[in-house]
Amino acid sequence: MKQLKKILIVAAHPDDEVIGCGGSIPKFIKNDFTVDVMFMTNGISSRFEANSEFNNLIRIRKDNALRANKIMGVNSVEFFDFPDNSMDVVPLLELAKAVERIVFKIKPSIVITHSNNDLNIDHRLTHQSVLIATRPKPNNLVKKLMFFEIPSSTNWNPSAKQFNPIEYVDITEFIDIKEKALLSYESEICKFPHTRSLEGILSLNTYRGTTVGVSSAEAFEIGRILN
Repeated sequence: MKQLKKILIVAAHPDDEVIGCGGSIPKFIKNDFTVDVMFMTNGISSRFEANSEFNNLIRIRKDNALRANKIMGVNSVEFFDFPDNSMDVVPLLELAKAVERIVFKIKPSIVITHSNNDLNIDHRLTHQSVLIATRPKPNNLVKKLMFFEIPSSTNWNPSAKQFNPIEYVDITEFIDIKEKALLSYESEICKFPHTRSLEGILSLNTYRGTTVGVSSAEAFEIGRILN
């Protein structure tokens, strides 16, 4: 069977996809992959009361997500409405079935999601949902699982094992696209020296790049590869 050149990004919140792999996405697309993105939560509901302004903030966050993913060249974006920063109130099976539906629809050969080491509960449950939805049954089309890091979550969990990347993507050519996509989420970007400031995110990419001898890179843990 011919290898499908499709990638699915499963992110807990709108902006995680850009922070974690916003330079890799346009590079994958340049290399003839189709990239689709799904979000598990709206990224808003844990911080604001439900009222008319609340609904407007959700709409703005979705608009920002659509703008950012258009900048990166993403094929499609799916939004789910699981409770933000409270995904643990939802049965894991329900979360996994949501991911499974999109995996069945997209039929990706590569799925990219959060590291299991993150402090944020939504990130960890998204990771677990992906593992369940892509379990290696016969005729499973998903041949590779990759896990990205999120500053202010992956690096803020002292009780977890250290993020241990073994694959690096050179994003030097695409760092300007990542920065532009990040700025689509302007309200989510913190002030320096916060680890999730624009400077903090891009300096992590510089650090990951110098680790492997390039100017900028994104790093990934690998869950499984089937060649």
